[in-house]
Amino acid sequence: MSTNVVHVVPRDPFFVPAPEVEDQARRWFGQAMPGGWEVTSTVMAPMGFIHAVEAGGDIHCPACGVQLDWQWVWSLLPDPPPVVVVPCCGRGVRLAELRGDFGECFARFCLRITDPDSWDAAPADVLA
Repeated sequence: MSTNVVHVVPRDPFFVPAPEVEDQARRWFGQAMPGGWEVTSTVMAPMGFIHAVEAGGDIHCPACGVQLDWQWVWSLLPDPPPVVVVPCCGRGVRLAELRGDFGECFARFCLRITDPDSWDAAPADVLA
């Protein structure tokens, strides 16, 4: 039997909520994803990368679509700028645009829950 972990991150990878808002978000997330356990929030300093481990996908350049090399992606940590120059086409793209096939992304803040009943719900369903 596998363990499913759902992560939720802000659209702005640099956003970190105030502590009281973080507590509220954690409570809300636990209610929005019933049946789960171990609801946590994490503030990563300076920056972290949320990945899907076994089910991980690739990250493609949002400007030209070329698959980006994972070593280049990892080289952006621990302190990437808001805009990075991608090696494939030399364009500047927002860090928030670098997202993997399964939602992999950069973030300073993350909510996490283990084995919720609705782990496969679309983000719009969870946030509705």
